[in-house]
Amino acid sequence: MTSVFSFYRLFEKALSRLTAGAFSSADAKGVYSGYRAHRIETRVPFPIRISDIVLSAEGLDQFYFRDRRNRYEVGAIGCTRVFTGNPDGKLPIDEIAGLWEQDPLFVLFGGMSFFNNSATPPEWRSFDRFRFVLPLVEFRGDADGCTIVLNCLFPENQEPFVITDDIGKQLRALDDMALSQVPSGEIPPHSVTLVPGHEKWGLLVKEALGWLRENGARKVVLARKKIMKSDQYWDPVRLFRGIERIEEDSFLFYCRQKTGDAFFGRSPERLFNLSEGVLSTDAIAGTRPRGDNPGQDDLLESQLMASIKDLEEHRIVVDYIREHMARLCKTLEVTASLKPLKLRHLQHIITRVRGRDHNGLNPVETMFRLHPTPAVCGVPP
Repeated sequence: MTSVFSFYRLFEKALSRLTAGAFSSADAKGVYSGYRAHRIETRVPFPIRISDIVLSAEGLDQFYFRDRRNRYEVGAIGCTRVFTGNPDGKLPIDEIAGLWEQDPLFVLFGGMSFFNNSATPPEWRSFDRFRFVLPLVEFRGDADGCTIVLNCLFPENQEPFVITDDIGKQLRALDDMALSQVPSGEIPPHSVTLVPGHEKWGLLVKEALGWLRENGARKVVLARKKIMKSDQYWDPVRLFRGIERIEEDSFLFYCRQKTGDAFFGRSPERLFNLSEGVLSTDAIAGTRPRGDNPGQDDLLESQLMASIKDLEEHRIVVDYIREHMARLCKTLEVTASLKPLKLRHLQHIITRVRGRDHNGLNPVETMFRLHPTPAVCGVPP
């Protein structure tokens, strides 16, 4: 990557100060859980393709996120620290809170499942029920350039030069990467298996209808797995390039572990945004396809916005979010959109909810209060 910039040269002077033990410098962020935490930020005064750099980092943790209006873009590579649950199920919420107490600008990448440990399907187990990563290098892009951050944790009982030497080697390795120029390609020939199959799926639908009629369920979410098998290699970079080029009002994300397992996609849904005491989220439920022409599209929109079934389904999600956010915020604003959220193939009813004077919970605690919503888990959960 030397033709763009050198990671090592960007941070060489800062690493030299840390090697010399300059923990009282402006880079130092105090002591956290037996570590001295440092977040070293520098600016590249020209735009760079963050996704190119992230996708090039083979054999490292890779993360990429872009919001649905293309106003916010962030990526990360490498791993400084992993936060995950222990065998007893205890989650490191206090440890993460301690990191943010040192500096709230530390950024973590990852996610959590709504499966419990015993029910987690095998393809998700390498991601753990809860897994967040403090990356080695982080990128935030804007119209004027890119901010690049190096995250460092120094054990208090270890000499600084041991850590800085290792970080320097990792940065030089990043300098040797070849930028990913892989174009999106055709999906290779493959077979498709639906799990459960048609007969079992029909039985599940009948069972769900029974729950709605007899057992007090208000909303049931059914889903099935589509397994695609090919003799050719499924290249996550090539597949991601394809969905990256889709133009629609949706979030874009890519998460790949150094083992190679990848989770990526596009989604219109945002669990929440928390900024300066304002908590905001979207309730999205109720769906119709897009039409083949403007007239058909308008007709489908009218049917969606007048559908008793879809409006009730949407109201259940809005009520859940309103109830839980009322426990987190002093004031609430609920704004129902008169027009659906239109994506490339689908259109959804959407309501926006904002809460002010958030009670000070950190983002991880807020996530546990809201996730999963009835949009994915039904009512009761």
